[in-house]
Amino acid sequence: MDMIKGYTFAEDQSSKDETIRARFERVFPGNFSKTTYNRHKKIWRKLKEEPELLDRFMKAGLSDGGLWTNVTKLWPELMR
Repeated sequence: MDMIKGYTFAEDQSSKDETIRARFERVFPGNFSKTTYNRHKKIWRKLKEEPELLDRFMKAGLSDGGLWTNVTKLWPELMR
């Protein structure tokens, strides 16, 4: 679950001197889109509210079961 790693790092309070964009791009180099980031952040926050679900995706790791797209399908209304 690379997205979990990315959002955890981006929200890390010890890196306050950097912008979220800079922290996120250190994990996921490329084009940063604030709209896309915020849309997926809603999903990330929802997932953190469900520890058993979060644990299930973490245990799936980089297998198909751990893909971020599977997480986003749980709450399609948050992707709008």
